[in-house]
Amino acid sequence: WTQAAKTNASDALAMRIDAAGKVLWTTVLNTSTPNQPPQSEKWHAVAASADGQTFVLAGQRGNANLPNLGGQGWLVQLNAGGQWLWQRDHGGGGHDILYGIARHPNGGWMAVGARDKATANQPGDGWVLQTDAQGLLVKELTLPGPGDDELRAVGWHPLRGWLVAGTRSLAQEKGDTTWSPTYDRGRAWFVRLKDDLTVVWHSYADYYGQ
Repeated sequence: WTQAAKTNASDALAMRIDAAGKVLWTTVLNTSTPNQPPQSEKWHAVAASADGQTFVLAGQRGNANLPNLGGQGWLVQLNAGGQWLWQRDHGGGGHDILYGIARHPNGGWMAVGARDKATANQPGDGWVLQTDAQGLLVKELTLPGPGDDELRAVGWHPLRGWLVAGTRSLAQEKGDTTWSPTYDRGRAWFVRLKDDLTVVWHSYADYYGQ
């Protein structure tokens, strides 16, 4: 994204680069209007359609002047030339962010992030969002935990369904010698999901102190 000096407002930015590293186009998207306060608009991830002719970008947007009012998870589709086709807001009344996105085998999209953060710096829940090809909600799943949880990446396996990954804050387990009161307690977090978003398993990894 791009951000002007001495302001919280930002515009989302996308760039297409060919195999040789040459920039083919750059798109800056500002959705603010004269009747709307300045917006903070950011993209964090991108996925291409099966034919490579469109791209969907995932991120967040909200009121730049009043960030405590919250923000929405934000999806935007661009065509192969960088022109905006549609945008969709998803989430509730808190701070909702989309960090990762992948193409769904049925032509729709799967995005992941964090939802229901009271403020930008408060704990949230892992969030999985499935949309149709036009970015409209099909179903969603929140994965609440004891602390601040975020999902950052999502991928599809034709035999095993979805794998999403991020970080989760865990409570201390009995016999856990890696625990420290000054450690932020964030651990790598992996979740296997069926196509209907049913959770198959959770797994964690933490190499603190190794």
